[in-house]
Amino acid sequence: RRSSDLRDFKSMEGAIDQLLRLEPGNEKAAEYKLLVLTGKPEAQQKFALGFLEANPRANEFRMLFARHLLRESRNQQAIEQLDSLLKYDTQNSDAIGLLGLLYQSEGNYDKAAETFRRQIKLQPEDDRTRMYLASALQAAGRYDESMSELALIRSGEELLNAQRQMALLIEQTEGADAALAYLEALKGQDQNEDAQLLIERELMLKRAGRDADAMRLLNDAVKR
Repeated sequence: RRSSDLRDFKSMEGAIDQLLRLEPGNEKAAEYKLLVLTGKPEAQQKFALGFLEANPRANEFRMLFARHLLRESRNQQAIEQLDSLLKYDTQNSDAIGLLGLLYQSEGNYDKAAETFRRQIKLQPEDDRTRMYLASALQAAGRYDESMSELALIRSGEELLNAQRQMALLIEQTEGADAALAYLEALKGQDQNEDAQLLIERELMLKRAGRDADAMRLLNDAVKR
């Protein structure tokens, strides 16, 4: 059985190589070739780089290769491939978003913020990317800019996350009293969000060493 499987595998690999000889720029065939070379990282890299050198506008294959590099934790090489892709496809939002996340994971927060802003220009209603942008700005110490981005999220699935992050930023920059006042003035989109905002206030009181006030807050909520 293993001998038969090996013959089938070699036959498939041969068919892919034949197709690439006939159609050197066939991206789908190149994708299959990359898969066939699984377990042979040096051969994969040599093939992919050679194919992309010959076909610099093979954006789908380049994106696939960048994700492959990312899975192998070769982040810098993945960044290089995404940068190259965006020279030819400047509005590829998937590549821009992935590039921003890579910059952030590498600790290059200013570059991550720049990249997330680029994506938001393409998709102004993308609140998840705006959250990523706010996070990158906060990590870069650009607190006012981070809060400005969070304030633009006014509804939807990311609203509660934005409110929590805003409260933490206010706590960090202005102190617990200011952050608690901000949280107290908020109204959740439903009862579940109201409960989570209450928990945020309780946790903040405890962080400030005000355990008695935290207990009083919960008791008052139960009575209501």
